[in-house]
Amino acid sequence: MNNLGVLCEFSAKPYIALENYQESVALYCEFYLQGNQSLTDDIYRGLNNLKDICDTLSAHQDFTNVLRAQITIAETWEKLLSVNSDFQSQTAIAQGRLAWYALFAQQFHEARTAALRALELDPDGVWVNTNLALAELFLGHEEAAKEIYLSFKDKPFPGDQTGRTFREVFLADMDELASKGITAPAFEKAKKWLQ
Repeated sequence: MNNLGVLCEFSAKPYIALENYQESVALYCEFYLQGNQSLTDDIYRGLNNLKDICDTLSAHQDFTNVLRAQITIAETWEKLLSVNSDFQSQTAIAQGRLAWYALFAQQFHEARTAALRALELDPDGVWVNTNLALAELFLGHEEAAKEIYLSFKDKPFPGDQTGRTFREVFLADMDELASKGITAPAFEKAKKWLQ
């Protein structure tokens, strides 16, 4: 299934590739959960292929299917985490990415839930607050969003090689969503909070 997904992806058939990748990951995960730990590399390969297809579908602005792929990734990591705590970091990252893609699919409750789960798994993964703040804005929870923006705006964004602050990332994320036609009435308020 995974190889069929690769073939479909290279044949410019991303939707068929997505289905094959999802099916292969589900099968590998099922066998892993039954005790066949030798499939770890196959699971990683399948999850990486799903991550890559997210990029392809995102370029086509098909955020519904990007979200489908990312849900599969996050759910798979959650299942793996249930039997092996070594997967906590990967699960937190997958939930953080799910929160980001859920914003583009305009699934704001899903974005908030995923961001909170990511922070629960990795409280040091503060980068997820960028997604959480946006989810709160879209859900009309302005005070919660404001608290996040004010708490983080002047702090350096972790892992950013250019030295950006959270403020710059917060604003860039709003701009990226707006460029796809996804805005919230509170964006202007948030931009004032970030001054």
